[in-house]
Amino acid sequence: FSYLALRRAKTRGIKTAKVVRYGLGALISRSKDIALNIKTLRRYPFLFRVIRAERIYVWTVNSKDDLKWLKNREIYGVITDRPKRARRIISGRKFGHE
Repeated sequence: FSYLALRRAKTRGIKTAKVVRYGLGALISRSKDIALNIKTLRRYPFLFRVIRAERIYVWTVNSKDDLKWLKNREIYGVITDRPKRARRIISGRKFGHE
């Protein structure tokens, strides 16, 4: 990612999130928004209790089992290649942006 591009986006009011792929220490940073890989959350489910971000996004959530697992977790949104399936499985669940 380009630091300058992110900085320009923030000054224009475009929302950004920290995407965490590796390094669990990054999870306790001061970021308001954080995006985590579903594989990381499946491996370390305790992360839901220790993340200090205000909003948690989970990516890339495509399997039915993963969507069902996330249904009652405190997340802000999911990033998926199958939005219709995700909406059907998680129907009734209010995400932060709705």
